[in-house]
Amino acid sequence: MQWTLLTNNEISSEEKKINSAYLMIGQKYFELKSDSPDEEFAEYINSIKSSMERIAELKQEIQKKSGKRTCPQCNAELEDKVMFCPNCGANQAVEEVKVEPETVELKNTCKNFFAPQLNPAYPKFL
Repeated sequence: MQWTLLTNNEISSEEKKINSAYLMIGQKYFELKSDSPDEEFAEYINSIKSSMERIAELKQEIQKKSGKRTCPQCNAELEDKVMFCPNCGANQAVEEVKVEPETVELKNTCKNFFAPQLNPAYPKFL
């Protein structure tokens, strides 16, 4: 009875090693072939990529709501207003985009639109 239990434990241990090796093979295949997978693996590759994109979106949502962001150099989590990454020292200053005001030229406008005595469309109740 004890021999059977020990043997079953050893079998279980070997099965875990096999499953771990399968996982490592799959990860390695993804790393090497994700840009041009064999046709029979394309569906799995696309599923993984889709899940990775969704995870990235969800992490960004969490960061926005928590007032944090990620360092583009080392991927460390940062407070929103820090100027340098405490992990790698990378500059975190965000360049301000200056927007020049746009000049709009008005054509064919009535200069006296708001003059009640000159504009019949002006409301009389005022």
